[in-house]
Amino acid sequence: MSGRSLRGLILGLVAVLVIGVIDLFTGPDFGFAFFYFLPIIPIAWIVGRWEGMVVATASAAMWFLADASLKPEPQLAPVAWNATSRLAIFLGGVYLIDRVRQDRARMAAVDAQRDDFLRILEHELPVPARDMVDALNAAQAKGNLEPADIEALRHRAEALAFLANDFVALGQAQAQRLELRTAPVDIAQLVTEVSRQRPDRGSVLVTVPGDGLIVLGDPDRIRQALVSAVNEVVADAGALDYVSINVKARASDAIVTISAAMPMTPRRALNAKDLRVSLHLSRLLVEAMGGTFAVERAALRKGARVTLSLPTRSVAAPRSELELAEARRAR
Repeated sequence: MSGRSLRGLILGLVAVLVIGVIDLFTGPDFGFAFFYFLPIIPIAWIVGRWEGMVVATASAAMWFLADASLKPEPQLAPVAWNATSRLAIFLGGVYLIDRVRQDRARMAAVDAQRDDFLRILEHELPVPARDMVDALNAAQAKGNLEPADIEALRHRAEALAFLANDFVALGQAQAQRLELRTAPVDIAQLVTEVSRQRPDRGSVLVTVPGDGLIVLGDPDRIRQALVSAVNEVVADAGALDYVSINVKARASDAIVTISAAMPMTPRRALNAKDLRVSLHLSRLLVEAMGGTFAVERAALRKGARVTLSLPTRSVAAPRSELELAEARRAR
């Protein structure tokens, strides 16, 4: 129990005690039902469900003691029955208050995610369209479209289409409706393929285990997360000597570290709201597959490092091969 919870619980119990003492001295002519419920509401709302239930139980017990002290012993059974009914009402009130508090917190988180989504949309979506307009203006100024101009426009259009797909997937991931398939993936081989498909592959240094490293996940989504992470590191570094991609096993996880040639300066971890849409989507994809995703940036904003991990799984041999091996041993 945290210090805040303990202080709230003690304060609620003290309030119940004060109300009970006042109830004892005022006698049965004054009703205190409302006052016994007063300490329960703020404790259940601010501190938590279990602390609220403790205060609710204390309120019902104190109310029982106040009523029992004014009744002769043969009439204690109705008093006990009434106290039990009050306890049930108090506990039900705590449960409802806690549910409302959780629903409110969940809606606040949804609103925050929507605001982040719209902020990223406003910042990222105009970039490829603006580049296309600039390329068309440049082609119009020259009077014709050369093959290089057409190729540049094609890349801008592909970037715009890819960004649109990213936003759809991002919305699905935030709504927990993103469909992921599960298959064994050699993360070492996948990283090697991603690095070889880059136009600057000569500047990408890859270190992977020689015997591979198997994880279970969606191969396409893992590839998407890797490509986005590499693109972000390259774009963030600007002019660089090389990009390093390191794959290693640590305990039951496969760790992929992607970093540029960064100066030896302090680094800071980025919050989810600071991530560009591609990295935000990569984080959601990796976390949806049971992994972790972290981004660090140099204090002078010269270079970044992305670290993602996915749980490793051992791929069992096919049943037919096992049966053949057992058959050979039996012979």
